[in-house]
Amino acid sequence: MKGDCMRRSLQVLQMAVPALLALVAIGVNSRWLFGLLANPTTGFAWDFAINWTAARGLLEGVSLYDWHSLQAIGITHIGPRMADLFQDPYTSYIGLPTTALFLLPFAPLPFTWATIFIA
Repeated sequence: MKGDCMRRSLQVLQMAVPALLALVAIGVNSRWLFGLLANPTTGFAWDFAINWTAARGLLEGVSLYDWHSLQAIGITHIGPRMADLFQDPYTSYIGLPTTALFLLPFAPLPFTWATIFIA
């Protein structure tokens, strides 16, 4: 039973990875994506920055609700504008852990690249 489950998981992964790579290749070659690279958003994505930082914190083993650590991660990976965030509940991550888990695939990407997917 356990071996069958593991084998099935590997089969799904073997099918999913090429499909994902194909989608990325199509996206990279599209004009739409290059337009977004030139100007990903019309303004800074504050809420996304908070949520992306929380997901990045998960990768680095930081609690989702540790304001000081998340602020340091934000400053390191996004820039000095993150110094104003993670000061109070309205400028910090207050969402459910599922939100950060949903953004986890984008956390290894540079922040600028991650914003392309929400533009």
